[in-house]
Amino acid sequence: MRAKNYVQFRNEIRINRACQVLPDSSKSILDVAMHAGFDNLSNFNDQFRRIKGMTPRDYRRRWETQ
Repeated sequence: MRAKNYVQFRNEIRINRACQVLPDSSKSILDVAMHAGFDNLSNFNDQFRRIKGMTPRDYRRRWETQ
């Protein structure tokens, strides 16, 4: 197992914060990204997909159907 660097750790914290907001919020994906600490939507989407294996929109839709 490889150790995480600071940026990886920080992005995981931010993505987890976004995951708490996404299911129960009417905020846009951009607003959620900004709230979580990302200032670039493209980077947020890339990091979210890398960490969670799906897009933020797919994550939100998964929770809406449950």
